[in-house]
Amino acid sequence: MTGAFVVLGLLLAALAVYAVVLFVCFDKQTFIFKPYVAPPAPANAFYPQGTLTPLTQEEIDARNAQLDAAVSTNDPGPAAA
Repeated sequence: MTGAFVVLGLLLAALAVYAVVLFVCFDKQTFIFKPYVAPPAPANAFYPQGTLTPLTQEEIDARNAQLDAAVSTNDPGPAAA
């Protein structure tokens, strides 16, 4: 029975040490508590330079007709070909 108390005491001591380590890391903002720093953008990052052009009503109607046709016939569309 005393072996169980020894194991329980060791587990509680390990838990206490773990809590102290976590508290110190949090207090010093180190290890897993470091502030997030965004990585630098890659050299080939895409930075759009143009402006957005709204669709005309004819383009909206054509797009909606194509979507309706694809949904109603289960047609995968031109991308699947």
